[in-house]
Amino acid sequence: MDSLRDCFPTLESAHARIAELEDQVTLLLKAVRDLQEEVADLRAQLKQNSRNSSRPPSQDPPWSKPSGSSSTAPSGRKPGGQPGHPGKTRVAIEPERATHIERVSPGDCKSCGQVLDPGDLLRKPGWVHTVFEIPALQIEATRYELEACCCPACGGWTKAQLPPGVPRGMAGPNLQALIAYATGKLRVSRRNLRDFLAAMGLEVSLGTLQTILEGMSEALEAPTREVVAHVQASPMIHGDETGYGRNRLGRWWLWAASCLGAVAFRLAAGRGTEQLAELIPLDYGGILHRDRWRPYEHLLEADHQLCHAHLRRAFQGLIDRGGKAERVGKWLLDENTRMFSLWHGFRDGSLDRASLCGAMGPIQMRMRRCLKRIMTDPVADRKARALARDLLRQWDHLWTFVAIKGVEPTNNEAERVLRPAVLWRKGSFGVRSLAGARWVERILTVLGTASKRKIPIIDFLQRASLARLHGLDAPSLITA
Repeated sequence: MDSLRDCFPTLESAHARIAELEDQVTLLLKAVRDLQEEVADLRAQLKQNSRNSSRPPSQDPPWSKPSGSSSTAPSGRKPGGQPGHPGKTRVAIEPERATHIERVSPGDCKSCGQVLDPGDLLRKPGWVHTVFEIPALQIEATRYELEACCCPACGGWTKAQLPPGVPRGMAGPNLQALIAYATGKLRVSRRNLRDFLAAMGLEVSLGTLQTILEGMSEALEAPTREVVAHVQASPMIHGDETGYGRNRLGRWWLWAASCLGAVAFRLAAGRGTEQLAELIPLDYGGILHRDRWRPYEHLLEADHQLCHAHLRRAFQGLIDRGGKAERVGKWLLDENTRMFSLWHGFRDGSLDRASLCGAMGPIQMRMRRCLKRIMTDPVADRKARALARDLLRQWDHLWTFVAIKGVEPTNNEAERVLRPAVLWRKGSFGVRSLAGARWVERILTVLGTASKRKIPIIDFLQRASLARLHGLDAPSLITA
């Protein structure tokens, strides 16, 4: 006690010391909370996978549970088709599609051994067996010998020119189409494609392959512009973007815009509003399916629909953070599950539009109340509060699908059209030049649109190559 009196001889000095200690406690408590949040963030990063974040399934660690796996116990049934499953058999092709037709008659009677003369017997159709084969792999080479003739009048020499439609390079239209298909659709690397052509008897350098692909890129420029214009004029778009590698050109992003009968891609050196406007104009007035990436909000005239599948992963992320965020995440995930159950009922025909709107009202009310409660909770999890703030700010964009016909609550369409591009990126490690960027976006646009419209892609690539060689208008993907 004597030491305390010596340190604080007056009541005022003691109160000052207490106030100083209270300030230190406040700072220490704040530091503890900051450290707790940092630990929670680091733990959440360790738990991130394709089920609770935007990471693709390919980045999930081997020991994690696959995103599509079921929590139910195994059924014990053998893999494959189950009893009662309608079988699929090989269907014989029509006679007009057959290159060759061979009719085979039996030689001996299987009952008595009598030799059967096909000319003296009654016949009836038996069955058809079809065998598919390709000709021997062989490159056809045409040698053009350009002669030079001396004019008898003036003595000048004139060299012949290549006939119209003959490419100045070494590859004809069919070979160009095959190279473009193998690279863009099958994702064959330049070196593997060079080795394949060498096995067929054609020695081609990597530089020559690149020149051929650049020529095909020019041939697909006009069809790509037409597709982009068609997508931009469509009443509904699914938009998304993904990273496409980093190299000496910087970080690139692949933007995708998909509508009912077409899909357009744009490879740009950025992920902002300026790059978005290169594919989807900022005055677009239709319905836009999207995620919560901020640049999409600059499309002020569009009706937006946020992806609830993305939200589901965000709610699972809150659960995996633990603590107070876990309880909030479970509650929101349960409401999300109820919402999808109603939507599936509406899509299957068991609910009409009016019933969907009525049943969705209580879910909207409970979710909004939960989000507001998070915003007013002074000790709420930081990530949960940020998510709640963003969802309340874009609240109306969550429920466009309830009122407008044809709108989906997810943006799965955009993710599906991006998946082949992501696989290509993983094998090619992005692009290294502007010419390479244009090739990627054009071939992806042509492949995706041709697939949606059931257009034979190799035939289209051949016609595009021929049109370029003859100086004609490129074929159309939209009016085909």
